[in-house]
Amino acid sequence: MDTRQLAAVLAAAGGDPRAYRIAGQAATETGSPAEDAILLTGSARTGRWYIKGGQDVVPGWPTVLREFADETQACVHFSGELTRTDRSAMAEEKAAWAARAEQLRAQAEAELARTHPERVAERARWQTEWRRRGAMHLPLMTRTELSAALAAAGTQEPYWIDPGPAEPTVLPAFDPDDEGSWEFPQSAPWPADCFVLAWDGLDECWATGSRRPGCQPDYHLRFAADAEDEACAYVFEQLTAPNTVPPRLTPAQWRALQQPERPGAPLGREVGRRLC
Repeated sequence: MDTRQLAAVLAAAGGDPRAYRIAGQAATETGSPAEDAILLTGSARTGRWYIKGGQDVVPGWPTVLREFADETQACVHFSGELTRTDRSAMAEEKAAWAARAEQLRAQAEAELARTHPERVAERARWQTEWRRRGAMHLPLMTRTELSAALAAAGTQEPYWIDPGPAEPTVLPAFDPDDEGSWEFPQSAPWPADCFVLAWDGLDECWATGSRRPGCQPDYHLRFAADAEDEACAYVFEQLTAPNTVPPRLTPAQWRALQQPERPGAPLGREVGRRLC
């Protein structure tokens, strides 16, 4: 079996075409693959074939789930997994990847503890606090707490936290004869070369991202007005996580980052989200 035959087998079996992707083949009429789709691909350099995925069980961090010596072996296994009815495709491999990812994170934290012990201590303190607050459905973190935590932990890059209140921008009454009525008030520009958490008064949401000198802001994620705590937790993780592993993301954050056009809709609070 080769990849063309594989595509025909999967189509005949009636599987969800968005659940997988075969390298070198165009997207189906149903649109682009889902964010958690698994990928079958070959390497011209090694001559081996790989099934990649797992970004749904470890949000934002895919891996090689299975490796094969040749195309036929890979296609047969891929077909078998995608046509299973007793469980989801690659379930065992994904579970193993989730456990392995935790091991890699623990190793990265241990290495960080050797170079930045104060950062690891602060991260551990807040992960415990987030679990406690999450269990009680309390806000996870305020901007004041975020600023203090970042100062105590030290960060991988410069940052700027908007000190102003989260208040909406009040637009003046529109007057067609007044040129000023045709213009939206401009918010203060983001500082360059900093990771930013700022209040967007026009859209009434929290914005995170960065900006290079002379460029428009590069948004990462935006959070709803009542999700300041989620925004603070996200910023803390981005700025203090070991740089040898991807920062932790919640499933909603990972899905939002997959949007082709950003910034997307602001994210709301994720009650009961997995924090660590």
